Amino acid sequence: MKLKELKGWQKVFAFTFMQTIKGKSILISTLIMCLVTAFAFPLMQSLTGQGDISLKKLYIQNETSYNLDKMEEYVKNTEGFEKVKVVVSSENQKSLEEKLKKNEMIIRISQEQTGFILKHIKSKDSGIKQVELANISTQMSSIFTKALTEGLGIDKAQVDYMNAPIETSVEVANKEGEVKQEQEDLLSEVEYNAFFAVAFATMMFIMLSSEVIANSIITEKSTRVIEYLIISVRPLAIIFGKILASLCVTCLQLLSVGVFALISKSVSSLLSKGEDVNVSNALAAVGELKESFITPSSVVIGILVLLLGFLFFATIAAMSGASISKVEESAEGMKIISILLVIGVYLGLGMAMTAKSGGELGIIGYLSCLLPIASPFSVPFLLIVGKIKVGLAIASVAILLVSQLLLSFLVSNVYEGMILHRGERLKIKDILGMAKQKKGKRGGEVNE
Repeated sequence: MKLKELKGWQKVFAFTFMQTIKGKSILISTLIMCLVTAFAFPLMQSLTGQGDISLKKLYIQNETSYNLDKMEEYVKNTEGFEKVKVVVSSENQKSLEEKLKKNEMIIRISQEQTGFILKHIKSKDSGIKQVELANISTQMSSIFTKALTEGLGIDKAQVDYMNAPIETSVEVANKEGEVKQEQEDLLSEVEYNAFFAVAFATMMFIMLSSEVIANSIITEKSTRVIEYLIISVRPLAIIFGKILASLCVTCLQLLSVGVFALISKSVSSLLSKGEDVNVSNALAAVGELKESFITPSSVVIGILVLLLGFLFFATIAAMSGASISKVEESAEGMKIISILLVIGVYLGLGMAMTAKSGGELGIIGYLSCLLPIASPFSVPFLLIVGKIKVGLAIASVAILLVSQLLLSFLVSNVYEGMILHRGERLKIKDILGMAKQKKGKRGGEVNE
């Protein structure tokens, strides 16, 4: 492949980029994603019962033999409960229940041989939602535990000691009496969940970009616009320009969604007058990934794998689009991309599940790191958290690079013929036949 094959890509990039961002489908899909993101955090806050609660008055009835006087103070100091009026009552149960008003509740604490019961009592028209009740129940359980430990004279240091994490390990003894510690799981629960999220985010990014490329080529082919382009621009330049344009469009879409997510989060925080509990928990969970192996080389290799993977799928999308002659058949053109993406992602997930229940990558793990359709979903994450060696990541880069060069060589031979083809969708055997025919023509020219 020579550099002159890419001459004129700037014109294709500018044309494709402007036509794409003006398209109704892109504008509508971006608008929908931004609107969904804008309402995401407030909706989650509403569904999970976060923010200021509607509870105005709370009666506490202690029917145990323990001192729980601190509960009133702890309730007032709990975030979201500052405005709740707390009344420690010894009133008759029935009479107290009869005088319950809207936004009022009774917490009746009783003791049995098996433990304690916190009964939450509200009136039929209390106005307290079920999701909010779940939040109140969780907070009350925590407050009760705290008050009980203090009532028993147990200090904070003793409580922390009792709640300290317990680590377990398994050791295997062989016939010679040697004891060796069993290998730990390659991926922890948090790392597995993080891998799952990263893999699907990468898949969505590639899917969106590939769809932009394929639809652009199908539209231009059906309107014969691309036939004018191919007169003055080489096939590889057309593909390169369109791939770069789709990458920019997809990045703009994700940037727009990210901006709306930040706005949504800010509005949600203002409404709840504090930090989102779910976000706090997520940050705490990510904190377990601090012992990572992030180095300049791992970051560079990880980004290189992502870019090469994107380029690989984008080139296939360009060929898929060129194999279609009618806009109505655009869904057929995306089938091969969807199938390859699903296989790649599921290979990665198979590796993650294996690594979560064992200490080695296994055959599936090595396949997910080396196959071009799977490595973009697995290698960057595994490399950054130190689960694979740099040598394996470099091998992944080399295979992706060779695959892309072979694919580019194929495209340079068949793309022009595919663009000019009219009729039924071209299949893989038809494309390979075109390549063989092109090679035969070249051989004939050389002989002459």
